[in-house]
Amino acid sequence: DAAARDEALTAAVFERLTLHDEGETLEGAAMRVALSGPADDETLFEAFRSGHFSLFVATLAVRARVDYGSAFTMATDPTIGALAVVLRAIDATTEVAASILLQMAAINGLDEAKLEERVNDYLDLELEAAREAIRPWRLDRAFRTAIADIGRERRAR
Repeated sequence: DAAARDEALTAAVFERLTLHDEGETLEGAAMRVALSGPADDETLFEAFRSGHFSLFVATLAVRARVDYGSAFTMATDPTIGALAVVLRAIDATTEVAASILLQMAAINGLDEAKLEERVNDYLDLELEAAREAIRPWRLDRAFRTAIADIGRERRAR
């Protein structure tokens, strides 16, 4: 009976949907791990060095007190400028920051001059100025989107 089959299929799909946990993503799991353990420089660098990029981003998010998406955006900035700022804002050691920036510069195809510039940005930036620079990333995503939309509208005029 087609109706009974459709009813059974609908019930099975509904049951699966009620069991689905939106937090069961790689990002969600990485955030749970980062929140449950130490979010120190050693953990941050080990996650990066070992290729656990989601855990690296999650640890960065926890340290910077931003959401995963914001940390991901900063970590994957192709100019590595945002990454330099957030590494300074979390007060990562120079050794850890320079190592991460070096690898990300290579991944993004940046030349030595650009890498040197970003490392100098990290070294020259005052801790409080870096923390102030990432403060907008702590705002709710919808609020940040609205601010960006307003800025685009004003530039379009």
